[in-house]
Order: sequence, then C-alpha cells, then structure tokens
Amino acid sequence: MWKACKPAVTEYWANVTTHSTAQVGQYGCESAGSVSKYVAAVQTTHWGEIRVQVQGLSTELNGAYVYMKPYDTADASGAGITANGAVRSWKCGVQNNDTPSLVLLKYLPASCRDAIAMAGAWGP
Repeated sequence: MWKACKPAVTEYWANVTTHSTAQVGQYGCESAGSVSKYVAAVQTTHWGEIRVQVQGLSTELNGAYVYMKPYDTADASGAGITANGAVRSWKCGVQNNDTPSLVLLKYLPASCRDAIAMAGAWGP
C-alpha cells in the first residue's frame, strides 16, 4: 500500500487546479494500521509529503520514520510543492529534526539519505 503513495501524489499534483483542494491523508494510500512486516503506518500531509513508520527491525529502529517529499523543481530545491505545482522530483530520507529517525540514515539506501524539512500535519 505505501508504494502506491508516490504515484498517487504525483498524479494528484499533475491534475490539481488549486492546492486548496488538497487535504491531509487524502491520497488513498494511507494506513493507520500495520501495512506489512516492516511498515507500521503510512501517512501523508496536505502537500503530499509521505511518512512511513517502520516496524519489525530492532528496538532501536522500530517506530522511526522514513520520509518522502515531492518537489516542483527538477533538482529538489526549495520548500517542496507550491501552489499548483507538478511533481518534478523527490527527496527520500529522514526528517531533519526527528532525532529518533536520524538513526535510520545508515540503514537506508544511498538514494534515500536526505535530511528533509517537512511542512505539514500528518494523516490519517
């Protein structure tokens, strides 16, 4: 289910006419309960940021989060998606001020080791 979030967010922003229609947890890929052996929950923000809570790893890592953030710039610069922007790139990693999740960085693939500033409330 969580793998469906990235294309769902990309499709939504490709077709949106105004960002005011976006809602927290509205992309159809979220889950408040266990999704798989290693995914405890999947949440999204109004802006399409994705937060995946891990489980089934170790006491140190369980409960930490991996984040994915969409950007309307090709080089993933700026604040992320802005009003009526289409997704052009993504960052993957941990939230820059989420100390428990920073421990995950060394276990993530090289393409998913960014420290990302997140912008919104999470749902569901």
